[in-house]
Amino acid sequence: MVLVGDMATGKAAQKAIAWQIQKEKPEALIALGDIVYPTGRVLQYMNYFWNTYNDVNEPSLTTGAPLMASVPFYPILGNHDIGARFPTTQDALGAFYFFYPPTQGPGEGSWSTPLGTDTAAAAKFKTINKHSYASMDAYSFDYGSAHFLILNNNKASNMDSPELIQWAESDLTKTKQPWKFVCYHVPAFHSSRQHYSEQQARSWNPMFEACGVDIVFAGHVHNYQRSHPLLFKPEGKRNTKGRVDGTFTIDKSFDGDKNTSPKGVIHVVAGGGGASLYAPGLEKTSVSLKEDFEDNYADFTAIMNADSYSFVSMDLEPTKLAIRVLNQEGKQIDKFNITKPTK
Repeated sequence: MVLVGDMATGKAAQKAIAWQIQKEKPEALIALGDIVYPTGRVLQYMNYFWNTYNDVNEPSLTTGAPLMASVPFYPILGNHDIGARFPTTQDALGAFYFFYPPTQGPGEGSWSTPLGTDTAAAAKFKTINKHSYASMDAYSFDYGSAHFLILNNNKASNMDSPELIQWAESDLTKTKQPWKFVCYHVPAFHSSRQHYSEQQARSWNPMFEACGVDIVFAGHVHNYQRSHPLLFKPEGKRNTKGRVDGTFTIDKSFDGDKNTSPKGVIHVVAGGGGASLYAPGLEKTSVSLKEDFEDNYADFTAIMNADSYSFVSMDLEPTKLAIRVLNQEGKQIDKFNITKPTK
């Protein structure tokens, strides 16, 4: 399994990443949002996406690889995927045409991608894309010994919906799989200045903790980051600037090598799929974020790589998880293991 976000910009880096992903021979790929830039139009898929991940006659570092010919893609909507306004832009929301997500989800609701005020155009769009519209924004599936919960947590999606929260909690509680992962686009915890105040997902962390979620994967921030295992107790809802304050409990004893039993949820940002990288690195950002945001920020980031495009490669067994993070040259920039006790 491979996870990567912020992918198709039409630049060279995405092709190198696609080539390196193919060399891993993944059984599946989760696209962590911002699948195509700049606004998710069908035209942009034709120009920037297909010629890297599918229509590639001679795979290489400079041409990409035909991953979609043999690897199922599980899509997550990012802000750029819904950037073109529908129906003013007729080929907006291209992801809904091209992907067929699993149908195990809550269906349409206030969390669904808005389709504008033209009811006739919206109805036609839903009919054409009945395979995807009711399910793209929230769904789940099993992969081997793991259960994945997929959410659209962009600003336009109502993440505070009681119905959505109830469905997600029930979904995570009912699964019999030993591993539980959540994937969405906008990260709850990261140490980049870009998008730092977009913290709408923080309020979900207590539920993830209670349901035994192992890792939350996100994109949006164009680099790689991994948090220490953490617990978070929100002190209230988002403020007017989008931030969610609260109390952190951080497990810095987990190293993914000698200590492979985390106490808390690990948050991984894998937004290095091809869009321009976000600098600087942790040494500078951790200081400035602490100065500017005080207790809203904590030293929860264990590792950050802002210099390389990258993707996450996951190997699963019922009691062992091995994560490797590879860059555009195929070099490993992070690795960690998690183990579960044998029942």
